[in-house]
Amino acid sequence: MKIIFSPSKEMTFDNPIEEKVEFNDKIKIIIEELKKLKPIEIKEIYKISDKVLEEVLNYINNFDKIESYRAIEMYTGIAFRSFDVASLKEDERKYMDDHLKILSAFYGPLCPEELVRPYRLDFNTKLKIDGKTLKNFWKEEYNNSFDEGEVILNLASNEFSSLLDRKKFTIYDFEFFEKKNGKLKSHSTISKKARGKMLNYICKNKITNLEEIKKFDMDGFKYENKMSEERKFVFVK
Repeated sequence: MKIIFSPSKEMTFDNPIEEKVEFNDKIKIIIEELKKLKPIEIKEIYKISDKVLEEVLNYINNFDKIESYRAIEMYTGIAFRSFDVASLKEDERKYMDDHLKILSAFYGPLCPEELVRPYRLDFNTKLKIDGKTLKNFWKEEYNNSFDEGEVILNLASNEFSSLLDRKKFTIYDFEFFEKKNGKLKSHSTISKKARGKMLNYICKNKITNLEEIKKFDMDGFKYENKMSEERKFVFVK
């Protein structure tokens, strides 16, 4: 069983690793393609402000000089803050290392402890490599990163999880809702926080039995049997 999780644009650089990292050819191809682009082209395909452009150019131009970080410690978006990897005990972190994949448009599927460097790139970026979109560039490798028929718990956004061939794997989706004034609401902040809490719950309980997932009750969420489906877990707060 594997768990898939989205990366985040928010990052922290508090724990650099002084260790030489050799990246695979696909990553080298992406960085070389980005280095060919003029700043105005970067701004256009990324659809970013001048301030963010400066940050992106720094990542690109200094990629070989920037220090490396463990993936699980570098990302600090809402979902990662809710996950709180620092709260895991040694055996729980070992479970995380064995089961979690963080999906990236720059690095491909990442193991949590894998060393990475800061970057900014997602599948909405209009970068073409040999005429391929980033999704087509990574699709084969994404699908080859998991065993055929493997159970995958999808705690990633559709942007990343959509690369996986649902005919090849047994994928379980998650939906999180908040009930207010008798109405169910769902938005990105609720979903991101809940995905992080669910990942925390799965790792702390070292889940191997899918029925145990239904017992998740953090932050007031409860499993909603009537709304759930065979391969979809729905929780309501």
